[in-house]
Amino acid sequence: MNPKINCIDYMNKISFGISIAFCVLYSCTSHTGHKTSEETLQADSLAQDTIAETVAEPVVKKITPEEIQITKELLYDKYTLEDTYPYKDTTRSFQWDKIKEQLALLENIQLQPSQWAILQNYKNRNGEAPLVKNFKRNAYGRVADTLGVERYQSVPLYLLTDTIAPERYGQDGELTRFIEDGENFVKAEPIFTEGEWMIPRKYVKVIGDTVVFNKAIFVDRHNQNITALERTEKGKWVVRSMNPSTTGLHRPPYAGNSFRNVRTAGKEGENDISERRLEGNRRLCALRQPLHGRSLHSRSTCQ
Repeated sequence: MNPKINCIDYMNKISFGISIAFCVLYSCTSHTGHKTSEETLQADSLAQDTIAETVAEPVVKKITPEEIQITKELLYDKYTLEDTYPYKDTTRSFQWDKIKEQLALLENIQLQPSQWAILQNYKNRNGEAPLVKNFKRNAYGRVADTLGVERYQSVPLYLLTDTIAPERYGQDGELTRFIEDGENFVKAEPIFTEGEWMIPRKYVKVIGDTVVFNKAIFVDRHNQNITALERTEKGKWVVRSMNPSTTGLHRPPYAGNSFRNVRTAGKEGENDISERRLEGNRRLCALRQPLHGRSLHSRSTCQ
């Protein structure tokens, strides 16, 4: 046999074997790459689904004052006043627009589940509040913070970074969102005092996270009237009473307001609500927000 032919035949076999090996290798590599591509697509799809779910999370819509509906279903019908009524040589009225603003606020603060608390220092029973860093004296010569909240019957509010001296005073009876407990101080957010504050524990009474505020009392110190309302469903409130209210005189330096811890959003009112009258119904004072010459009190139904 010719050795040259045998060599050529042998070389052909080797070439054929290399070709088969290359084809198998290419096939395996292509298949593996195809599988990786599918996995990548699946991962991308899952990531997109996750992003879509995050974006699609429902946002709770706050109610506006214009959406508040007020109807009248009186439960107490003695000495009832009209919406506008004569008084001496002028007329007085119930300020329904301002009442709607506060009812909307009352509903909106309950959209977020919260642990609620009340600031308490009636007649300084929990101790006189320490002197704030910057104070002034009002028309009666009493110590007050720079926003006009008196020291008497108030609660000291400390900055989160400084618990040596209080920055402001909180009002007795003010509804507060309880955030975090501590050994001597609690972190809380009074609803009508902007921001979060550190407050000594002895001034804070926790009322739980199951409380629902469905009743509110408005005292108008300018028009000298009072009205009570009850919530029947979202955005709907019914008037339970509309009556006259004698709230005292603002005549410094002698005739003072008997209930001084309710401040006004605008000019200080000429009159104020009697502290003795409200003490008998302290549970009605879970929420207080001053309007111009008007204060809001809310009653907890504890549902």
